[in-house]
Amino acid sequence: MRLFPDIEFSSHNLLQAELISLGLVAEDGRGCYLEREELPLACSHWVHANVYPLLDRGEAAVSEVEFTCRLRAFMRSPPEPLIVVNHPGDKFLLQVALTGFRLPRSALAGCGPIPAMRWQVEDSAELVARIERWFEPRPAARRHHALTDARALRNAWVAMYEDG
Repeated sequence: MRLFPDIEFSSHNLLQAELISLGLVAEDGRGCYLEREELPLACSHWVHANVYPLLDRGEAAVSEVEFTCRLRAFMRSPPEPLIVVNHPGDKFLLQVALTGFRLPRSALAGCGPIPAMRWQVEDSAELVARIERWFEPRPAARRHHALTDARALRNAWVAMYEDG
């Protein structure tokens, strides 16, 4: 089973970036969407204008402990999933969330183990073009909402590899 993540983060400088929201879509279409309850204080102007207005908040906005627990639970549902990322920052920040941000291990005791997984970085020009084509007939799609972007990645990947 493949899982397709998209992560919105605070800065284009990956060394300073903090995760804001995460969308994760399974190959079978199931999805998981999480936002950090406490949003990063320092964000680029672009993030404030294009990402923050799209956040769902409500039940999606959870503590870092809950974020990690829910993410691990979703990622354990298929055994040893293949995680397909189209941006190296998504892989890095997904790993940050899986390991529990900067929380002590004792705080994460109820989350269960980090699931076994494999990685595929897929950033080909063809995939990028297919993602763009997915958005074309959907002008009302919430682009830069992590779950929407994860669905676009999943659908573009399926079109590229399964539909030919």
